[in-house]
Amino acid sequence: MVPGGDEKDRLRRLAHELVAGLSGMFSGAGAAGYAGQVCPVTKATVPSSAPLTVPFGGFDKDKLRKQAHEFIETLLITFNEATGEKGLPAEDRVPQLQCEAPVPAGQEARATLTVDNDEASPSEVSLYCTAFVADSGHEIPALRITVAPRCATIPPRGQQVFQIRIAVPQQTKPGIYSGLIQAMGNKYLKAVLSVEVR
Repeated sequence: MVPGGDEKDRLRRLAHELVAGLSGMFSGAGAAGYAGQVCPVTKATVPSSAPLTVPFGGFDKDKLRKQAHEFIETLLITFNEATGEKGLPAEDRVPQLQCEAPVPAGQEARATLTVDNDEASPSEVSLYCTAFVADSGHEIPALRITVAPRCATIPPRGQQVFQIRIAVPQQTKPGIYSGLIQAMGNKYLKAVLSVEVR
């Protein structure tokens, strides 16, 4: 399925909001003044009728992160639909996973994720993680998260177990931190993984 006019407009709007947010972050500018400007990435003109959501007088890091995730997920889903890829999860069925046990700051949290290949052919899968963020806004950077193996070929009707390790920094505040785990390749899936820091 090739994206239609409505989906293209949505992608264009999301891209402009993301670029406007980034511009606001670096210039401190508010939403006014973006209409009619040319996007440096897409070379598209920001429409004057589309309201942009950059907050006046400041930069909302969480809102920009949410817009970036929404934009990237929309691109991935649109690409997979256009190329006939299978295995896209329903928007409302993202699995919620927990690490094996709560950990104190400075220790390592662990979790496993098993990916099944229901197809009759081998499937290449790579796992990627976002930063883990708490409700308080504190975060564990994505660089502190390792996945083994990073990439695997799952045999037909087989499965692969991925080990996820989160090296919690010593200065991490207590709370529940959550991040997005995505599998890319012949299969597309995503899950939210949480770790409790005590």
